[in-house]
Amino acid sequence: MPIESPKLDDLSYRPLFEQLRRQIPIYAPEWTNHNESDPGITLLQLFAHLGEQIGYRLNRVPDKVYVELMKLVGVTLRPAEAARTVIELILGKPELATAVTAPQAAKIRVKGKPDVFELDALVNVVPGQLAALCTTISPDLRDISIGAGAPADSDTAATYAKTRFSLAWDGKQPKLKDWPQQPVPMFARPEETNHLNLWLGLAFNPLASAGFLGQRVTLTVQFDDDEQPDPRAIADCNSDTPGAAATTTVSYRFYRPPRPGQTTGAWVALPVLSDTTDGWTRSGQIRFDVPTTLGPVPDGEWLDPRAPTPKTVEQLCAEASGTGTPVPTPIKHPLIGAIKNPVSGLTNIVPISGWIGVQFPARDWLFSLRAVSFNVGYATNAETVTNQLLGKGTGISDQTAQLSNGDILGGTLELAIEDPVDLELHRWTQVTDFDTAGPDDRVYVLDAEAGTIYFGDGIRGRIPALARRIVALRYRHGGGKAAEVAAGLVNQPDGMPSVIQDATNIVAARGGKDAETLDEAKKRTPSALRTRDRAVTAEDFEVIARETPGVRIARAEALALHKPLIAEGEDAPGVDVETVAAGVVTVVIVPDDPGPYPTATEGVLRTVCRWLDKHRLITTEVYVVPAQYVRIFNLEVVVVPSAGYALADVRETISNRLATYFHVLTGGADGTGTAFGATIHHGELVAEVMRCEGVDQVDSLVAYYDNQAPAPAGEPPPMTWRLERAIPHRLTGCPTTATDSDVLVLYADENVFVDTATLNVMLRA
Repeated sequence: MPIESPKLDDLSYRPLFEQLRRQIPIYAPEWTNHNESDPGITLLQLFAHLGEQIGYRLNRVPDKVYVELMKLVGVTLRPAEAARTVIELILGKPELATAVTAPQAAKIRVKGKPDVFELDALVNVVPGQLAALCTTISPDLRDISIGAGAPADSDTAATYAKTRFSLAWDGKQPKLKDWPQQPVPMFARPEETNHLNLWLGLAFNPLASAGFLGQRVTLTVQFDDDEQPDPRAIADCNSDTPGAAATTTVSYRFYRPPRPGQTTGAWVALPVLSDTTDGWTRSGQIRFDVPTTLGPVPDGEWLDPRAPTPKTVEQLCAEASGTGTPVPTPIKHPLIGAIKNPVSGLTNIVPISGWIGVQFPARDWLFSLRAVSFNVGYATNAETVTNQLLGKGTGISDQTAQLSNGDILGGTLELAIEDPVDLELHRWTQVTDFDTAGPDDRVYVLDAEAGTIYFGDGIRGRIPALARRIVALRYRHGGGKAAEVAAGLVNQPDGMPSVIQDATNIVAARGGKDAETLDEAKKRTPSALRTRDRAVTAEDFEVIARETPGVRIARAEALALHKPLIAEGEDAPGVDVETVAAGVVTVVIVPDDPGPYPTATEGVLRTVCRWLDKHRLITTEVYVVPAQYVRIFNLEVVVVPSAGYALADVRETISNRLATYFHVLTGGADGTGTAFGATIHHGELVAEVMRCEGVDQVDSLVAYYDNQAPAPAGEPPPMTWRLERAIPHRLTGCPTTATDSDVLVLYADENVFVDTATLNVMLRA
């Protein structure tokens, strides 16, 4: 029998009023007018109304007790979490600029919205910027015939360039600030299959005092694939870099112009201090010292694959008479005249200040770039407040102080209190509680959601001295889901140095969460008491995964004793549900994103992985993977409509009903999402159609399901390895063939979505 809270009193208006009116003949028999117009009856109605309010407040006592218990065990409302993103700062004329600093808390506004992002730390902006990108077969950009042989006489310039050289980006289209929304594909064309050399053309100020040459810089590389939902991704929480690929050997070179006495320059090895891209296999940063000898390629070193040859007298005569062999058409180096972004002080032949080359091993490469930049910083949807006077000490224990804002970002509050001896401001330290504090410890507790500061009682935690100032030196506040925007939309810099012309976010702003409500905290309290900040049971992993800061996770499903197939060495996504693996937990997560099949990016998986790694037992092997989806499609429904309903209305109603009921976040009878590993009967689809407004009867319903779940562009569906998904199966109430079934049985890592674009609704009169 379930435990039910007792109702302390059943006082309500109508029973109270009737009970009072029945007492009139007993206590006042001379009172005979009991109509609504009698003033005495009006007084009885007033008393009944007041009695109902007393009953309501009395029954609120259990809620108050529950809230006080939440406070006692340390459960407080969680503050809003701020969305974060990565900002690229774009220079107007890098070849004329000098090194500047973009200050901490510099603002970048969202286009068309009131939301504001601030830089988390100052960014040292160097006067260097990407100006061109190209790939070649040849290991020498100046001579693209090397390694491939000189072009045959019959080769045209266009044919030759396609197979040996590719200008991926000419510095103009798209503009740098548009890259995040228009990623630049690399090695994407079939004729670029054998290209193994990537060349970064840079525009920079060559003056030694400008702050680029000779400086230690960080080159940020952002791949588009890392920010796209990927059902094949996996995060391994058991390594130092979850989800990292094996380091691939790449080599770096730079062009050194000819020295005095030399006729040509040379490509020289570029030592790299660190490379978190793992050899250009994932987004990351490459750190190196810019060589002081880095410079442009002189005009005379751009070798034509086929230079014009002087014509002899015999050739001239043959051409005039229309006889003889035609002279091969000259082929110029394809970079000459192709870059329309001249750098001040250079000729217009190939106007680049310097080149850096990246040579890949002998393998195929295919990726799209959102950004390659030296000037990148992190930004948060928050505002900074400095030097805010909160009041003065009272000298009384358990004093509180109130910040003028709530939703304080964790770790950003710097609090100082004036000392009564030296009259200087001394910093105090934030703690979670006063349990271990001594009487002289300068500590405080912060309720981040409310912006309230609590001080000690003189036994545990020092009391602020009487009449001494309490000052918030600095803190940041803000957050909320509304600030989550796509890449390229945080692009309105405010108060930046003049050399910074534009700014843009190269990844989507993610991780925004609204402040927790009291009802949400009540629901969370039981799980908070059970987990106690450690992951032991499968439910612990699910609860803690959903609470991951920096991302919004709507659902988490922990599968104990099973590994991902990729972790087992298989070339397939999903979880190996057939093999038992001792000590292993695989967590399937679903982000709080719109769409019929929310799928996590690799970055989200790694974030959840790092969070779980802090809470798991050291003996537990943990993996984080995205959900796999089975598509229900080609639904054919024949219904008898209710009177007055048109086909379009009925179809829209059925489409919305099925898409909602069979959805990972809104499906199921309770509206919390279709269960992982569920068995979906044909009758469930019929029942949901019957519940639609405008449907009197369902004559027939047939659907299909298969493995055509979402996959990255150009890749096959993710579940071709599961034989049950290899070919479409018909879902029908009367199975007649081997590919017919009246149920769809999902695996433990699978969920379902309805492809409403293929829905066909027919009406029977």
